[in-house]
Amino acid sequence: VVLLILVSYFFANIALINNLQASYIYWYGAFIFLFVYALTELMDANKYAMLWELLKCFAGAFIIYFTGDWYGSDAASPVIKYVMMVYLAVSAAVTYVFYKNQVRYNQSELLG
Repeated sequence: VVLLILVSYFFANIALINNLQASYIYWYGAFIFLFVYALTELMDANKYAMLWELLKCFAGAFIIYFTGDWYGSDAASPVIKYVMMVYLAVSAAVTYVFYKNQVRYNQSELLG
């Protein structure tokens, strides 16, 4: 759902994002790529899922720190960047829980 919202925001505001700075489109695209890749790694129960999730979260936090908001979202509401930061933290925590459960499950299969 969050991926759909972010991609929808991207397409709805592509002109605004491009007007902010021409390179922001590429940064947004790279973030979406990391998002999809991290989600795919998690769904495949890959051992590197946590690494990709952390890369996604650090990239999102860096974007917010570097630009000061989430691609012009302050015009709609100054709260959006904070919601995005909370989402990134919760996303990393949930991925960690799934990751640890998968590791435990794999270890129990090896032992049993």
